[in-house]
Order: sequence, then C-alpha cells, then structure tokens
Amino acid sequence: NLWITDFAEKRTYSINPETGEELYSFKNPDQERGAKGLAWDGKYLYVMGWTTSIIYKIDRQGKLIDTIELKDIGAGGGLTFDGKNFWSPCGNRICKFSLIGEFIGAIYVASEGTWDLAWEPANNTYGGYLWATQRTNENWYDDEKIYKIEILDDTLR
Repeated sequence: NLWITDFAEKRTYSINPETGEELYSFKNPDQERGAKGLAWDGKYLYVMGWTTSIIYKIDRQGKLIDTIELKDIGAGGGLTFDGKNFWSPCGNRICKFSLIGEFIGAIYVASEGTWDLAWEPANNTYGGYLWATQRTNENWYDDEKIYKIEILDDTLR
C-alpha cells in the first residue's frame, strides 16, 4: 500500500498505488496538533508530530503502540526510517535518531527548510540515499524540486 498522512485532516490514509483508491484511513494519534512525516519499518508505521518531537508508533489499523520522544535536539515535521534509524529535520540540519529517540548524528540540509524525507535503499556505506523536499517551492517561484542526498558523513553535532 501507499501511505499518506495529512496534517490538516489529522488522518493517515492507505491507498492502492495502482488505482489510487483509498482503502481505509484512521485518525492520527495527536488530534490537537496533527502530524507530518510518515515512516515504515516493515511492520509498524511511525507518524511524526507536526509541532512536537514525538514519533507515534502505530499499527496499520491506527492503534497506538508506543511513543518515541526525540531527545536532546528539537526535531519535527518530517520523518523517514533507513532500516536502522530515524531521520528528521532539526533546524538547519537533518538529524539521525536511534529507535529509542537518542540523537546520534546529523548532516546539513540541501537547501532552505527541510519539509519531509524519504529513504531509498542502495548499495553504499550507509545503505542508501536520503530524499528531501525543501521549502524552495514556497520561497522561489517555479522552483519545485527534491534533493537526493548521499550521506558520506553523519557525524555533525
């Protein structure tokens, strides 16, 4: 399935990627502030708080399993999972967090304002590429783009 979380509607949707048909949806765990950023570990969905540094671990029916607070660094607004760790925007960096929310590294952003992230597995040292959408499309006319980032060093603190 294709999964989409909508911060305005405060819902997560399961979509058939071949037909575009909505299969089902459920309310996001934080109905007051909403959520943005969605990751998948092969078993559970992880939805990032819109204005908080909390990741909500949920099953595919929307049942809350656990919460993970990203410690030490304020992060939020986007999320991806690289097979071992989470990545989330945090100011002028994109930060890497363990499965229990500990800050373990960072890289600089590709452009102004990271909006959301996705992970593409590949065959390099870190196991893939980070895709980032930036706010350039809002700040510069006709500048819609996404950035494919190869992570060579994530030891930025």
